[in-house]
Amino acid sequence: MNFFKNFINESAYSAKTMFSGRSSMNLYRLDGRVPIKKALPYIIQHIIPVLIFNIAPILLVFGAIGLNGTPYMTQGLLASFFISGVATIIQLIFGVKLPIIFGSSFTYAAILISIGQSHGIYNTDLINLGLTYEQRAIEGYKVVMGALLVGGGIAFVLSFFAKWITKIIKPIVAPLVLIGVGLTLIQSAMTQFLGLEYYTNGETEWLNLYIIVGFTSLIVALLWQIFIKGPLKNLFAIAGIVVGYLVSILLPGIVKFDSMAINSISDVISYPKFINFSDLKIEIAPVIMVVLFYLVSFVEIVGNTSAMTSGAFNREATKKEIASCYVANCFNGALGALFGTVPLVTFTANISMVSQSKVVNRFHIFLVAIVLIIFSFFPPIANLFSTIPDPVMGGVLVILFGSIFIVGVQMLAGVGFTPKNILIATISIAVGFGITLCDPLFDHLEKVGLNILSQLLSSAILNMFILTIILSFIIPESYNNQTGVKIENEENKNEDNKKSLD
Repeated sequence: MNFFKNFINESAYSAKTMFSGRSSMNLYRLDGRVPIKKALPYIIQHIIPVLIFNIAPILLVFGAIGLNGTPYMTQGLLASFFISGVATIIQLIFGVKLPIIFGSSFTYAAILISIGQSHGIYNTDLINLGLTYEQRAIEGYKVVMGALLVGGGIAFVLSFFAKWITKIIKPIVAPLVLIGVGLTLIQSAMTQFLGLEYYTNGETEWLNLYIIVGFTSLIVALLWQIFIKGPLKNLFAIAGIVVGYLVSILLPGIVKFDSMAINSISDVISYPKFINFSDLKIEIAPVIMVVLFYLVSFVEIVGNTSAMTSGAFNREATKKEIASCYVANCFNGALGALFGTVPLVTFTANISMVSQSKVVNRFHIFLVAIVLIIFSFFPPIANLFSTIPDPVMGGVLVILFGSIFIVGVQMLAGVGFTPKNILIATISIAVGFGITLCDPLFDHLEKVGLNILSQLLSSAILNMFILTIILSFIIPESYNNQTGVKIENEENKNEDNKKSLD
């Protein structure tokens, strides 16, 4: 009872301080209101990357499972705006209470694509039943959303035990998870970059032009990163997408505006809607994978929360802040599933902007959240984003996912290339990622009825996460010490030999 009483009192105080006073100087303080005129440039600065990075996972996942041009895509995009805004407000008042923005996560993309495709467009049983491509895609969508809803709910309950999770996740885990995310998502990015989904669907007429568009987006994003300085450098993705989209409009047959058609008032202004719960399909393996991926996302939460406190406040994140952020993330992920969108994560780009500008005010982030919620009432905004061709997004995502891999390598170097860490990384990558390349194994597992095991092993991220945790415990710390003694003895021997020669 005292817990809930304290929680309500803390939340009430948090809301009160966020809206108290009114001063331009509050921009550089955590609490207090800021004049909208003064806050506007920073609001715009946050909104631009949020829009792109919020809708990109939706376009990637829903497009890959066959939902391009469907109402499900529109609902998912609108829900991503709404949930991003609501989730950000929840964390500002009830959660970690830092200037952090929540939005759609790429971490879950690969596994959601795998679930959606295996239970949808590539499902042999559905193909034999004579279902069309779109009908199969919808069946896959039902399994994906069922897993997100049930798995998200379970993860939310487990999130209250976050302090125990910190005890099993050692420093070596985070870099190897990022390496796994990068390796896994690069394949999805390249599929978009080359327009191979169009090829799979039989739309081969403009295949050569797709490659031109993809390279345009890629080159512009690269040039932006090379020549633009300061905070604007973070907008490379927006530059690549805008120019790539303009070029694709000029080329024939690439951009399709069918989804922009207005047939009723609801096509112009609407409101976020719940998904049809009666249609959802609950499968054990997808639910388990979603729950496990929520544990994987804990690594991101720790990293991003720590980046915020160290970059903006010059201090380490407290265990309470990390736990509060994780609980809020799990709750908001489950909430997002109710509206038909993917799980969330703390946005690194926005954290970087706050760290660079030192504008740490919560109220201006609250205004960003309000703008996102307003966007969710206008379907034309979502439908416009859904017209972005795959190669345009792919050109940018190739860089983004490649950079995730490199950041993982940099973090691994920061943790230290000790003999133990090298051994963990070797086995984690070679086995965890390598096993996903063995298609005959998965064919065999499915033939003998081990479908759940097949789906669990199909995720390199999950494999590497579990292997790294297990190995970090079973490989003794003395492995480093023993090796160190040998090296030290060898150095002493060389030194003695040198002295004898002298």
